[in-house]
Amino acid sequence: MSLKAELVQWNEAVISMDRGNLQEAIDLFIEIADCAKFNYNLGRLFFQQHEYEKAIGNILQ
Repeated sequence: MSLKAELVQWNEAVISMDRGNLQEAIDLFIEIADCAKFNYNLGRLFFQQHEYEKAIGNILQ
């Protein structure tokens, strides 16, 4: 996936987060979770869904 495509998808995931569509945001972030910023946001989403082990795992990556 190109950098531009990753940024577009990241933006879509953030919009999903803002709209409260947490599972959709997770699905989008998982596809591009290869850098700290993506992993941090993915960890935040898992935390909001009370999936604490997944949250910690992503935040610490």
